[in-house]
Amino acid sequence: MKKKHWLHWSAVLFSLTLIMTGCNIGKRTETIIISDNSEQPPMDQMNKSFKVKSIYRLPPASKLLGWSDNKSVIGIFKEEGLSHLQRLSSPYEKPEVLQKMNNNIFNLYMSPDGKMIAQTRLSSYGPSLKLISVKDGKEKIEIPLKSNQNIYLQDIAWSNNSRFLCFLSSSSMIDEPTTIGVFDIVLNSLQTYELVELKDKGTFVGVNISDDGKNLLFTIIPPSKPSNDSSLIFVTINSNKIETKYTHQTNGSKTTWLNNYQFVFLGKDETLYEYDSRNGDLAILLEKVSIYEFSNDQKKIAYSLSDEDNVYIGRFQGKNILNVETIYQGLTPYELYWSLDNQSLLLQGRKISQILQTEEQVFIIDF
Repeated sequence: MKKKHWLHWSAVLFSLTLIMTGCNIGKRTETIIISDNSEQPPMDQMNKSFKVKSIYRLPPASKLLGWSDNKSVIGIFKEEGLSHLQRLSSPYEKPEVLQKMNNNIFNLYMSPDGKMIAQTRLSSYGPSLKLISVKDGKEKIEIPLKSNQNIYLQDIAWSNNSRFLCFLSSSSMIDEPTTIGVFDIVLNSLQTYELVELKDKGTFVGVNISDDGKNLLFTIIPPSKPSNDSSLIFVTINSNKIETKYTHQTNGSKTTWLNNYQFVFLGKDETLYEYDSRNGDLAILLEKVSIYEFSNDQKKIAYSLSDEDNVYIGRFQGKNILNVETIYQGLTPYELYWSLDNQSLLLQGRKISQILQTEEQVFIIDF
């Protein structure tokens, strides 16, 4: 009896073993693809639509410089005259005068962090470039330049992290090449590089510098070409020399660095491209784009299409624009600025009234 009893339980154990083994035979292997973006937003945030909380209409502006903090914008507003730099803070009703700019109000370039303004001035000794504090309107730094009446400055631009300020310096002398100046705010140092190999490429109309100060994007109009037939030239600074890495036809001077390796630009066909210099990958993000602007954290994009008068916002992830929504209708924007916290959008554009007249309007949209 004991032997039979033992045989009975042995058979049971053997059957269970077969069942468990059969389950394992059918087990599948899964491959999980992890994106190269280490900071992925939660799924509920990715699927969340944009909700407009408030829309503020601002006074007409002769020039907008951008945001000095999350609730204040800097510009020259027509209600206060044309000779004053002003701050307009929430609820955006009465501009506050910051500094009289001696009528030199258009050569102003504010850093992305809203702390400094670069201003070019021209005297009998030649051009000068100074950095002015937005907080108190006082001059903080004068960038050392060669005093020469034959020299003029153009295309001043800040890096996204507000550390580097770059500018082109050209001469009226035919034999002298254009140079690019790169000023490091942290080290208080200026480096200049001659653009010898770009000398015969055409007329410079734009420049953009990466956060590490080592990569540059030039926009150039080739000789005997219309202004909308320009070329983007991506170069690197290597051992104090400029090396050309990539060229592409563009539709204007607007370019954007996503990081030190990837940048975005509008092609001649109004296609918004992203280029990765690490592997030479060129991706299409959007088509028929007339204007665009990425948020400071590179997670949102505001844009308008060439055949419409609407303003759109979408979430930028990888090489995709997701959750696109129309946030304003009836306006053709030509200036877009994201607030520092990426929760508000400052836009300036043209709106056609009911009597078919074009009006210049400025808005702030809070999300």
